[in-house]
Amino acid sequence: MPLPGIEAAGVAVGAARLHAAVPAIPIEHDGYAVALTCSIGRHSVASVGASTAAQVISHADKAPYAAKRQGRNRVVSSALARA
Repeated sequence: MPLPGIEAAGVAVGAARLHAAVPAIPIEHDGYAVALTCSIGRHSVASVGASTAAQVISHADKAPYAAKRQGRNRVVSSALARA
């Protein structure tokens, strides 16, 4: 979800809080406790410049998959510096 005007550090804090909160959600199925994990990918764009919306969306879309490839249940960040 786009968060315009939010600095990358603020998004990192929110992602870390969400990552910590998900496993604490009590879920049961057929009487058994189910452990939840989550992989979060976040992407930020530094400054205004020539990057297109498609480039930003492409990078943001790849971030959660990178988290899963790196072992799941983690937060992965990527950034795109714009001229």
